[in-house]
Amino acid sequence: MKKKKLLITGFEPFHGGTVNPSWEAVAALPEQIGEWELTKLRIPVIFGKAGEAVLKKAETLGPDVILCVGQAGGRNAVTPEVLAVNVKDAPFPDNAGQLPVKEPVVPGGECAYFSTVPVRNLVRKVREAGISCRLSYSAGVYVCNDVLYRVLERYHGTETKAGFVHVPFLPEQAGEGQPSMTLEEMTRALTAAVMALDGDCAAEYRSIGTEEICRELFRDFTRRQEVTKCWRRDGDAWTVKDVPFTDDWSEEDYKTLVLRLKKTAASGGLVYGAFCQGKLTGFAAVEPEFFGGEQRYLDLSFLHVSQDYRGQGIGTELFQAAREWAGRKGAKKLYISAHSAVETQAFYRRMGCSEAQVYHPGHVLEEPFDCQLELEI
Repeated sequence: MKKKKLLITGFEPFHGGTVNPSWEAVAALPEQIGEWELTKLRIPVIFGKAGEAVLKKAETLGPDVILCVGQAGGRNAVTPEVLAVNVKDAPFPDNAGQLPVKEPVVPGGECAYFSTVPVRNLVRKVREAGISCRLSYSAGVYVCNDVLYRVLERYHGTETKAGFVHVPFLPEQAGEGQPSMTLEEMTRALTAAVMALDGDCAAEYRSIGTEEICRELFRDFTRRQEVTKCWRRDGDAWTVKDVPFTDDWSEEDYKTLVLRLKKTAASGGLVYGAFCQGKLTGFAAVEPEFFGGEQRYLDLSFLHVSQDYRGQGIGTELFQAAREWAGRKGAKKLYISAHSAVETQAFYRRMGCSEAQVYHPGHVLEEPFDCQLELEI
């Protein structure tokens, strides 16, 4: 069995505490879990210094994956983090007395980075181990987020994956009525999370013909997206606003989707899917008609990954397939009317997209809050 290197970290106590469950759980793990060889690192609760310690160790170790673990008192479950944001805003001083207020982690850096480990697979595997687990869309704005952002920025676009998992209080830390979890449960949860790092979906990618496109194709597909923050235009500038809502498709939406995809495929466009164990887990569609004059756009009309399979690289594969197809058809640019959620925009920015030079009036009318993007092919 080929061994893989995992750098896994936990924090020292902070804010007057005498114990930190993140380090206690990491320290209790075996030296090897499956094909993963673990290197454990205890890091300080200090802005900047914690991230530096992780990156310094990673530089010499050359890990395949970096998994940081932190304490989230008040949570009642193990929570893998979906993303890190470029903000530090301390509610109390770190262990060096620093108290940043609304400062960037990295001045001039990206607004956010997605975790690159398969977070939804982590949730499934931890739950299968009998431990309460759910995704978290906020790693906070304290040192945990600071570390995750710095690590994701450093390894952005590389083969090294990185993620973060929060654990609740230990029973001895929890006050009356506060949730907690035993060290044994945390250790089982982290063991399951490590075993889940490879993901369990070897996706098959292929074109989808007109005859395949029907409601049954989407029987196991879940569009659901929990949105908290969105980009909005404020005059000439784009700003992030608090816009919490749940985006999902109704049965009528699925019927419309089927009709539109059938039309795309029948007219010579691309409908391309990712399948895991025979189930559709993601799909993209590119319309065959050029528009935008000399811009010579082709329209990426759909790109979606089912909720349980996000964070495993499927969206990236679908996007690249759409880009390559459009290039073969003679397009200069790919056009995207993209959801304004910060997570969605972070994905497209990571793919190299920027604001479109020419807006598609139909898309603007249909989805006025979408961000109109383009990608030069």
